[in-house]
Amino acid sequence: MRLALILWLCLGAGSAAAQVWQFRSGDDGSFFRASVSQEAGVEMSLVCGERSPRGLSPEVTGNMEPDITAPGWVKLYLGETAIGPPEYYPDIRDDVELVAGRSAYPLRALEYNELFGTWEADLEADHPIFAAMAEAPEFELRSRVGYVPGTTAGFAPSFKQFGAFCRSMFAVIGQPWPGSDSEAGAMKAAAEASILSGCNGQAAREEGYLLTGNIDGDGQDDVIVDWSKVECQTSYPRPFCGASTCSANVFLSSAYIRAGRPEELLAQGVRLVPLTNGNEAVAVGGSLSACVERGPGCEFLYWWDGEILRRLTP
Repeated sequence: MRLALILWLCLGAGSAAAQVWQFRSGDDGSFFRASVSQEAGVEMSLVCGERSPRGLSPEVTGNMEPDITAPGWVKLYLGETAIGPPEYYPDIRDDVELVAGRSAYPLRALEYNELFGTWEADLEADHPIFAAMAEAPEFELRSRVGYVPGTTAGFAPSFKQFGAFCRSMFAVIGQPWPGSDSEAGAMKAAAEASILSGCNGQAAREEGYLLTGNIDGDGQDDVIVDWSKVECQTSYPRPFCGASTCSANVFLSSAYIRAGRPEELLAQGVRLVPLTNGNEAVAVGGSLSACVERGPGCEFLYWWDGEILRRLTP
């Protein structure tokens, strides 16, 4: 993951691509990671990351250089072409400041990573520097090598997506960010994070895109993402829909942390139905081919048996 970032820092500066900030996220099973960076322009990137809820060994995924950040903190990366290489050891400097609007923000204790040739620092996720960048049309990095101008185009929405994903994933692994809304629940956080990750960016949500209920009987909210009511605003608008059905991802509080993924169903519409045992079943509308024997508009009910979502037989 970190090597990919370094390659971007090395190659992106020479590109003539649009200098627009973009949000990216991923989870390889051993670590999750999110970033806000530019395709070109100032060599600057913000990153959050930690162990994946799936719990795979880094030896399995090959991710031996992950980005690890504390809850509520982000890692700032700056490239050498932006602020220059180190001049002496120890490779720690405090001559860099970022100017946005009418305010200047010193970037203290930037430390040089000799292996990757980047400068790094940890900042609070709610540091005023990010609010200033979101409001200003441009920013400037000042250091001993001079002034380097940069654009903030796309920074505000990308940083918002970045913050939502990071808070959500840290909540899922039991490390809520300071000041985060604990009442939202880990499964709702995981569901929202899955939308950002699945769309690789922002998405429009229709009413009813999230359903909450007690499917597994443990008293905590379970959440369903109805992808028929989510429209991605990047690349494919409906990446989880086919010709007649869409995915319905079921985030069960008793199973998600263990498996690191939601239960997946195909549905032509989805709703929750109360059961006689006090839990709720997931009712999914069947496709025309699935409803041949039962007639148009048929539904199938799935209940949690402690291990899997099992279909109720009539």
